[in-house]
Amino acid sequence: MQPLRVILPAADKGKVSDNNNNNHKDASASKFILPVEKPPTPAAMKRFPTLRRSSFICQLHDQLQVHQDAEPQRQQQKEVKEIYRILQRAPDTREANDIDTLYEWVLKNGSTNKIFQGAQEIICKTICREMTLLELPTKGVVCYQGDYGDTFFVIISGSVSLFINPNPKPKVILDEDNNPTLADDDEVKLLPDQYGTFIKHITDGGTFGELAVMDPTARRSCTIVCDEPTTFICLKRGSYQRLIRITNSSQLDFTQIEFLETIYFFDGWPHGELTRLSNRLRQVHYPVDSYLTRIGADANVVFFIYAGLVQETVPMIQQLNENGSVQRSAELESNLAKRAMHGLGGKRSSQQKRRTELELSLYQDHDICGEYPILFNKSSCSTDLLALTDVKALVMDRETWKDLFYMHALDHIRASFNKLRKLAEARENWRKTRVKLALANPGLILTMMASACVVGAETRTIRLEMHAARR
Repeated sequence: MQPLRVILPAADKGKVSDNNNNNHKDASASKFILPVEKPPTPAAMKRFPTLRRSSFICQLHDQLQVHQDAEPQRQQQKEVKEIYRILQRAPDTREANDIDTLYEWVLKNGSTNKIFQGAQEIICKTICREMTLLELPTKGVVCYQGDYGDTFFVIISGSVSLFINPNPKPKVILDEDNNPTLADDDEVKLLPDQYGTFIKHITDGGTFGELAVMDPTARRSCTIVCDEPTTFICLKRGSYQRLIRITNSSQLDFTQIEFLETIYFFDGWPHGELTRLSNRLRQVHYPVDSYLTRIGADANVVFFIYAGLVQETVPMIQQLNENGSVQRSAELESNLAKRAMHGLGGKRSSQQKRRTELELSLYQDHDICGEYPILFNKSSCSTDLLALTDVKALVMDRETWKDLFYMHALDHIRASFNKLRKLAEARENWRKTRVKLALANPGLILTMMASACVVGAETRTIRLEMHAARR
């Protein structure tokens, strides 16, 4: 059986005749034969385009190449469909293998795995279980510039545009019929022409809103609008912070170096210096209802709260009238308080007196406390620090403090010292304000929750500066 042969068409004869003016060779060129069994070389396919079109091997090669090029895209689409299926299920009904799949997908994105920094795998997977699904149509608004946010977003599919308005205009209330995509109908919304200047696109795999889960005072820095139907993974601040607190508990610990790396005051420190600092710190444990420090005691250490809750108070003396109501208050160590404790004779001696603790602040994981006497070279403590739960902390003694902040002039050490000083001054101003408020209004009841809110207002500036620097 003779092999199949391909006869070049007349269109290719001219190329042969240009190289040879011999008429006899022109005729033979028109009968130029190439066996199909041998794959055509790239040079031959370039010289004879019809050969490429008619070659079954080349067509098959092209089809395989297209298939190989499309394989990653098909795999990605398959993963997205699987993630979508998992997130559609309620968090408490997701299987372990579903959580594993979601966890692996999130870790592939460099911008998403940072929310798991310092957390063990079991906690990371628990965070994945808390994630929810959000779908928005084209031109759906994810958030507005200046709004408070509490959600971290990961784009599964689709894309969004970011707009910043340097001079935000007053918002107007739009009719809810014109805004079917917005969840809260009573919120004040921006018109599209008020979004501002386009900044950039974020596509599938991208993230935004990291600051919102870290700082409750953070506002959205831009307006974000969907370019097309877009699907998001959402993580609420409450879930994130609750799970991170579990990470810091006694069951799941950081190493000391990992813990120091998460503290704002040591942001930007080289790993080697953090290692040396860690070697000079010691770990302590205080059971519930025990005191870390007492008022008047020697101030020799600074506490970095590793896990637990600490309450800061100052003792007060209250004088009660016949009805048992508070008539006046005084600081325990003041002369007025001492006279009240020993009795002032006559009518005053019959008055009831009681000692109480004036609540100042609450400190929890990743907070620093006891810094003021060390920073301003005070010899004794001016407040009580009480463990409301079992507390684990790293302590830095006065000698280490001096060696660290007074013997070195490196930029990152000076920056840390300035941050600590600013924090200590803000807290001391709050303490003085709180005591004056209690003395001037003896019947005023200020609970720890309200007190904590005011303290947050005093220290919020520093936390905002922290996130601004990280940006």
